[in-house]
Amino acid sequence: CCFTLILGLAISATAFAADKIQYADTPFKEAAGFLTGLSIWPGERVDANRELTRADMAVICSILMEGRRFKAEQYNTAAELVKDVPAEHFAFHNISYCLDNQFMLPDGENFQPESAISFEAFCAVLLDILGIAHNDDPVLTAQANGLFDNVANLPQPTANITQATAFPIIVNAKYT
Repeated sequence: CCFTLILGLAISATAFAADKIQYADTPFKEAAGFLTGLSIWPGERVDANRELTRADMAVICSILMEGRRFKAEQYNTAAELVKDVPAEHFAFHNISYCLDNQFMLPDGENFQPESAISFEAFCAVLLDILGIAHNDDPVLTAQANGLFDNVANLPQPTANITQATAFPIIVNAKYT
């Protein structure tokens, strides 16, 4: 009974959010509506053609792992661990979370928060979140685990990933 109510609220929030996003790509529109409706992704940052950055991935990672339990103020280590993530950065606490939990690692003393994330690195982080070992080929492992179901036009592993491709995969990951 309680589960039905929660599911109904989530579907209502998703439908409302999806109606506000105007893109022709239905899988992206549905996924973006779902992610914004559940507060996994801020609606004002939705753009199908925008490449996902490492900072964006840190936000997604921390929210997927912790959900509404994510307590931003508990994660402040980025300033100590990397030089290029000031405390004012929009994803400072999320990046700190990823560094603390080793979901995403810095390149030496820099996290490079505004650098685009490759499709392969994106898959590796999602698999780590899910606790799925991926060895040398995270893209193949993600495919074998159903993360690409109903997702068209996958990029090459070293190519940067856009929201249009990432969002449906994230929804698949959330329910894998």
